[in-house]
Amino acid sequence: MPDPIPEGSNFCIKHRLMPADYKMPYMQMNNNFYSMGFLIRGDRTTITPSMTYTQHPGALGVRPPFQYHQTFPASDEPYESILVKFNLDFVKPFTDIHGLQIMDVIYAYPSNTFEKEYEEKLYRLFLDMVEVYNSDSDFKEFTLQCMLFQVFIIIMEHRILNKNAVIYKTSLSKEIMESICFLESHYQEDFTMDDVANMVGFSPSYFSKIFKKQLGKTYSEYFSMVRVSHAESLLINTGKSITEIAMETGFSYSSKLTEAFKRNVGITPLEYRKTYVDPYTKI
Repeated sequence: MPDPIPEGSNFCIKHRLMPADYKMPYMQMNNNFYSMGFLIRGDRTTITPSMTYTQHPGALGVRPPFQYHQTFPASDEPYESILVKFNLDFVKPFTDIHGLQIMDVIYAYPSNTFEKEYEEKLYRLFLDMVEVYNSDSDFKEFTLQCMLFQVFIIIMEHRILNKNAVIYKTSLSKEIMESICFLESHYQEDFTMDDVANMVGFSPSYFSKIFKKQLGKTYSEYFSMVRVSHAESLLINTGKSITEIAMETGFSYSSKLTEAFKRNVGITPLEYRKTYVDPYTKI
């Protein structure tokens, strides 16, 4: 379980800088509190029973109580974020006016992005919350509530849903989530479907059947998609060659990466880099 809110408090906030390879060791859930994390640096992939998605700097992830999740690095950039945790008592002034159901609206989607204007506004808000939280102000709680409610309003009025999320038709079983976590953590390595099936205690034939049923894709299709998603991040965030990226993401040759990339994304890796990397940005 994630670290709880400190005893005797209804709110906490932390500015975190963690190694690029940090990953949650197992599926976790908030016990009796809400959380949200603003991603400042790094790229992160999150798995839940209902979807898998990747976030980049400027994204805001939100997590209600009792929802399992696990996160992994999606690039070799250091992981920097600001994490907020609070319980319902802290936001009571907001829910008294708008009703408790407003929290379901705010937390309806776990991954949110914003236009640059609101991304920068959120960044400043979260930095200011850290400063106020660490101050000795007599008005600390009231100030933090006002700032958090500003974040709520920006989420509801200006969020852009993560269109690249993979949404599952049915809630994933524990074994399939474990297998996805393994693929996300070991995508660079060479192993077979039989290896993964044995790891979660299924026969290869049953594993193949249940994997396709729950995810809507075959094991090989899904694993290829995982590797391509990591290649996308490297194409955008590094100046590495296509051959180097192919080797780093588990493809034997650049041609195999290109083939998988066109199948999953619709264009070649070079076309993707030209489309999504600002030509005036020095990598």
